[in-house]
Amino acid sequence: MIIPSQNKRPSLWSRLTRRNRQVESAPSALMDPEAFLLQIRKECFRADRRNIEFCLVEFLAGNESLTPDKLDFLFEIFQGRLRLTDELGLFQGNLSALLPDTPEAGAYKIANELVDLAGEHGLEINFEISVYPDDFPADLEAGGQDSTVSRKDKPGNQKISGKVVNANTNGANTIKFYRSVPKLKRLFDFSASLCGLLVFSPFMLAAAVAIKASSKGPILFLQRREGKDGVPFTIIKFRTMVVDAEEIKKKLMHLNEQDGPAFKIEEDPRLTNVGRVIRKYCIDELPQLFNVLRGEMSMVGPRPLPVVESVACERWQRRRLNVLPGMTCYWQVDGGREVSFDDWMRMDLQYIDDASMKVDLKLLYDTARVALLGRGSV
Repeated sequence: MIIPSQNKRPSLWSRLTRRNRQVESAPSALMDPEAFLLQIRKECFRADRRNIEFCLVEFLAGNESLTPDKLDFLFEIFQGRLRLTDELGLFQGNLSALLPDTPEAGAYKIANELVDLAGEHGLEINFEISVYPDDFPADLEAGGQDSTVSRKDKPGNQKISGKVVNANTNGANTIKFYRSVPKLKRLFDFSASLCGLLVFSPFMLAAAVAIKASSKGPILFLQRREGKDGVPFTIIKFRTMVVDAEEIKKKLMHLNEQDGPAFKIEEDPRLTNVGRVIRKYCIDELPQLFNVLRGEMSMVGPRPLPVVESVACERWQRRRLNVLPGMTCYWQVDGGREVSFDDWMRMDLQYIDDASMKVDLKLLYDTARVALLGRGSV
């Protein structure tokens, strides 16, 4: 059984993007940290091309440190049990195995066998498994940002010190890592959303009064959407449709003008008269400033999809969940319904690759221009 350390280990992202300096010398036959890191990155790209997963197993020392001699010995006894396509190397000072084309269950089986083998030779070690893409940032080549740790919950798992110990796999840990939001971006989002609420409060009050006076139902529309790292949150918008819009949607699916899992109709019969106007000038989106203020969204980022639509996306499209969803992005400015769903997703991924304060400011300016010209979604 693994007893997790009380000390927070460096994130997988930071470990993947800096050279390991903890081990001065590696066994001659063992892949050194720099070469092993390169091999991991290559496997990420190969897995993306083939739409497959792989695992990284880190073997952790028990009661005593693993000296170069012991690492050499483990390498000798381990390599006889691994496939020719598997790689052994040093990763964050630990002997680690890269297992291509291997699902999580297969990695657990191999890791347990190797731990038992080491025990037969008097060496007490434990292991941790990271599964690509679930436990890796999908854009490794972008490089360099620190991560934080979130729990990956499974039935029967026991939570200990921010990690999850799986009771069905001899205590092996599975940890899900994700990138933190840059501090400058979060500071900008907080300031901009607070200023936005103050500046646009008269328009929001007028919209609320118009909605309440023109149709039955609540002023706000609340919907569960998938946010950063797949964590659901409740998005806040002004209601622009009739109360039973979600039920009517089931009867309109055959009229959907958007390919992919998303649902869009240009002349949507569910829209109210007031709703059509406030959508045209993007006023219905203003309550999302509260989502930004709470840290659930950003001023700029991929638009969050309803949970049912987001989970239906293909794996490459879900890389958009690596960052906070936003109130606006490339699609809102240059896309709309004329763009296919795949191109919409590519525009979101392009934003992730381009992301900078300069890009954010330009997108906010372009969005304001679109709203003032009445070119919002209707």
